[in-house]
Amino acid sequence: IKVIFNGVDCNKFYPIDRNEARRILNLPKDKKILLSIGNLIEGKGYHFLIEALKLSGRKDMELLIIGEGLYRANLARMIKEHGLENKVKLLGAKPQDELYKWYSAADVFCLTSLSEGRPNVVLEALACGTPVISMDNWGLRRLVNEGRGILLNSYDLNSIKEALEKALPVFNLIKTLVYILVFVLVLGVGY
Repeated sequence: IKVIFNGVDCNKFYPIDRNEARRILNLPKDKKILLSIGNLIEGKGYHFLIEALKLSGRKDMELLIIGEGLYRANLARMIKEHGLENKVKLLGAKPQDELYKWYSAADVFCLTSLSEGRPNVVLEALACGTPVISMDNWGLRRLVNEGRGILLNSYDLNSIKEALEKALPVFNLIKTLVYILVFVLVLGVGY
């Protein structure tokens, strides 16, 4: 038996320059942007990210959550209770053909779901050159390895917070190198 995993359409999901993506989306260049995308339901674990961000206390991190769902009001209440209105944004749904810009603008893509199949959002993030922080589940070990992300073994808030803080400086360098490599290989620039 041979298993064929989900793929990703690289004509829709590809890296663009982070600063250009942020300019297009009107996002700050001086913030470390964490991104999460999916239905706003409790099982997606957005509350773990919000709590970890609160624990961190870092002023340079901003969490952007794209999606809609029944859990939106709970998340908005949690954001307000923690005083994170300037650090966590619920952006609503976005057209799929615009998501590559959001992935490219982000420093790190985060997925702390309680349950998933084989999450396409991880494939999309990686195709856009965006490193991933996720749970060590759902066969992600084959995709997310050293340099492409951090896989967590626990929903412990301190572990998530530490992964976010550890990831940002390392992944910024890696993301820049991936963008340059794709630019050179795909466009043949410099050769």
